[in-house]
Amino acid sequence: MVSSMVSHMMLTNKGINKVQFAKRAKEDIHDEDGNIEYYKGEILLDSSGEPITDLVPLIDEYFGDALFETSGNPKEVWKKYSAAKIPYNPGGKYRTKQAGKWATVAEMINNEWKLPLYEPQRPAGAYLVDTEPVNTMILAMTRAGKGNLTQFVA
Repeated sequence: MVSSMVSHMMLTNKGINKVQFAKRAKEDIHDEDGNIEYYKGEILLDSSGEPITDLVPLIDEYFGDALFETSGNPKEVWKKYSAAKIPYNPGGKYRTKQAGKWATVAEMINNEWKLPLYEPQRPAGAYLVDTEPVNTMILAMTRAGKGNLTQFVA
């Protein structure tokens, strides 16, 4: 259970297993009578009615690059991390970490992360979260001045 979100980081696929990812219709597909067989974005099925899948990298690095591009930050500050190089809980010495004795974050991802076939997008990275009880302060403004700004004007 997540207590608070700390940050987000983009990841590379180094050390992370590939996953089955459902193929989807790129546009509406009609049958020979003109009826819609699949709507755009719908999961395609084989003749047995099972989803058609491809084996793909879990992390969508192309999507991550698009997110970086959208952020407007220069490429010099873009940073992707290798989960295979980040220690997680070697030897299981931290009892409060998620169950498991994984040496790296990549091992934890390979053993714990699942990508359901209904998901239309693969992740570009991971959220860093705190799972311990935390004290969180929320600062909110109220309309104490009730909209009267004249009292604050010098």
